[in-house]
Amino acid sequence: MSVFYDVSVPTVDAALVADAQAGDQAAVNALISLVRPMIFRYCRGRLASYAGGVDCADDVAQEVCMAIYHALPGYQDRGAPFSALVFAIAAHKVADARRAFGRRPIQMEDIPERTEPSLTPEQQALAEANFRLAAGLIDRLPARM
Repeated sequence: MSVFYDVSVPTVDAALVADAQAGDQAAVNALISLVRPMIFRYCRGRLASYAGGVDCADDVAQEVCMAIYHALPGYQDRGAPFSALVFAIAAHKVADARRAFGRRPIQMEDIPERTEPSLTPEQQALAEANFRLAAGLIDRLPARM
């Protein structure tokens, strides 16, 4: 069974963006509904290698959608597709999330009582002394034993 993923980027109609900029709430909803799936895929792909990254991708995608909503009034079409703005915002939000992963403390289920399972220096010295004592006693045994 083959699994195919839809990697296409939907083209956003310039009229839809213009209507969303003008404050048409239906156009804003349609615009966000159109770009959110590709934003989520982008975020999930970039954050999946981090512990909890797949769960975080939905939150980051939501932040991207909010940033797009706030950027709409100042957006100017300069020849690049609207998805260029979407991916630029998404890249910045993903970078922020990655930095946040680097600052988070690592959760441990059980904190070990000792940092290393090896013998302490005192225990190691006693073990070596006991080994030398046992080797000396074995050397004193008769050959038959």
